[in-house]
Amino acid sequence: MANSFIRGENVTIRLWVTGEDPLVAGCNTTDVAGLDSEFIEVTPISGYFKSYLPTYVGGTLSFDSVLFIEGVMPEQAGINRHVNWILTRQELNFSIRWESGVYGGGLDGTCYIQNISITGAVNNFATGNISLIMTGEITLYEDFS
Repeated sequence: MANSFIRGENVTIRLWVTGEDPLVAGCNTTDVAGLDSEFIEVTPISGYFKSYLPTYVGGTLSFDSVLFIEGVMPEQAGINRHVNWILTRQELNFSIRWESGVYGGGLDGTCYIQNISITGAVNNFATGNISLIMTGEITLYEDFS
């Protein structure tokens, strides 16, 4: 029986500006992706139980990462690039992938960086938390090969 559990080390977020190569978002220690659907209540006045209709779908991505300066690992985005993207309000493409070794999946779309928090503990690596807000269409990627 194939292993269908997904290990955290097998979750990767990539970010890039259209026309540039995708970059691994960072040396991530934790990744979180959340999708949500908004609803409007459509319960008739004479109704007893509430009724809802789904409207918009959106989502967020966030990750905790060990921070490093740009250029140390060319395939990864350093903290200066993330800060530049938030300061310039750059719309980014994103790709989050997860795999179990046999099965894989993910989400693709566009996003903006919403928040960056940097923690510099004495005698340890600086870490950061970066939050992204998805904008526009979100597509599901599936790989069952």
